[in-house]
Amino acid sequence: MNKYDKCIELWDDIFSKQESVLPKKKESGNVEFDKGLAWLTDNLYPDDAISVLEEIKRILKKNGKLLVKLNPFISDEQIEKYGIKKISGNLLDDGMILWNNTNEEWEDILGARYSISDYVEIYYEEYGQINRMYLLTK
Repeated sequence: MNKYDKCIELWDDIFSKQESVLPKKKESGNVEFDKGLAWLTDNLYPDDAISVLEEIKRILKKNGKLLVKLNPFISDEQIEKYGIKKISGNLLDDGMILWNNTNEEWEDILGARYSISDYVEIYYEEYGQINRMYLLTK
């Protein structure tokens, strides 16, 4: 079993033991939230990431805030240098799925669903990398 399959098996095992406490139907009157965090958006398959963004939007109150943290964009040179596997297009596998979009691509995706209120880059000196953060408003 490869590393990816082991991760999927572990993930499925962990979450198969949890029961959802939220209503299962969209029409069931979920409580709305005024803020949310999405830290895993770029570590999901694209369809799943879009679903997460859509579901958070669904349960956010009007003018609710969402903070999205994204990993740094990885250039083709870095992909080759670090031996990162390209699954297809911008989808990478370095032991974890990474939807490797540029800022412009993320702004198209996020801006189609939310108003982009702010953007900051956070430099982590000890890792020599920048993380990207978007503050979004419903």
